[in-house]
Amino acid sequence: MEHQIIPAVKCAPTEELLAAAQDSGISAVELFLWEGTARDPDRIIELCRRFPFKYAVHGPNDCYRPAELKRLVEGIGAQVVVMHDILWEDEWRGLAEIFRGGPARICVENIASIHESERMERRFGMGRCLDMEHIQLNCCGFYEGGLGRFIRRTHHVHMTGYEYGTKSWHTPIDRAPAHCRHQLDLLAKNGYRGMVVSEADAPYQNVEDFRKVREFFLSWERSSRVLPNSSGRL
Repeated sequence: MEHQIIPAVKCAPTEELLAAAQDSGISAVELFLWEGTARDPDRIIELCRRFPFKYAVHGPNDCYRPAELKRLVEGIGAQVVVMHDILWEDEWRGLAEIFRGGPARICVENIASIHESERMERRFGMGRCLDMEHIQLNCCGFYEGGLGRFIRRTHHVHMTGYEYGTKSWHTPIDRAPAHCRHQLDLLAKNGYRGMVVSEADAPYQNVEDFRKVREFFLSWERSSRVLPNSSGRL
């Protein structure tokens, strides 16, 4: 059965890492940006167009370059722009204005609280990036009681192999198979549609680990009983 969840990996916009993702069979990538990359969107556009990925973009945390960010996002056809809640009010307003009417959705990632994005949702119509590792750190575990209503308002998901009480921060999702299968089941049960990004640190960004992530998603797809129909592919 086809699914609504699109497996993705996260990496810097380099030819080596994008080639590794392609060789692994992954079909979607979230690009992580910083000031050094954000100031040169044309170079990244040219590179990314060589690969057949669905793209999301994680906006830089160390600078504010909305015009360059928009140029990059439109140039590679990115569907989602993830932002941390670190901007000033006028910067959020400027970002909302420059992206208004475009195909990409700005999604605010929860860092300190699952409620963090709601102000931007109400004020500027932005979306939600639900970070499952951050939820566990915030709640000292994985609280499911009210999670469904947040999932149903989510447009993008970050997931890792982290379980509360361990030191497995920003490891690939295949490192905690039972825990991550359960999280994927929760997303599917609540009708989530979109990317689930295995948000692993740089040491895990290679063709072997990317391939293990893809194989994990395939295994979950075969075993899950709560998958709705969709047009995503592994």
